[in-house]
Amino acid sequence: MTKHEEYYYRDLVYQSSALSGCTEGSSYSYFIYARQFWNHFNKDPLQINDDDIAGYFYWLLRIKKVSPATITVSKRAIQYLYKGLKSNRPALNSIRAPKVRKHP
Repeated sequence: MTKHEEYYYRDLVYQSSALSGCTEGSSYSYFIYARQFWNHFNKDPLQINDDDIAGYFYWLLRIKKVSPATITVSKRAIQYLYKGLKSNRPALNSIRAPKVRKHP
């Protein structure tokens, strides 16, 4: 991905998250997670399909073993990316972070 393309997608994430009421710091965090997502596939986000998205979240959960909070932030970042692209990704609706069990 070229720097020009990355700037374009960065601006989409910033704009769609800002319009949803996010602070500049939160928008930056969402951009970082969105960039990790599209760099994982090394292709244009519009070429990433629902099966790829489901596989990505499986990889985060089972291989990288990230926290439930990371899953939530990653999902939101990707939602903002596709919201900016005006592209619906139904797979994102079924992604849920695991519930954290608190021990007494």
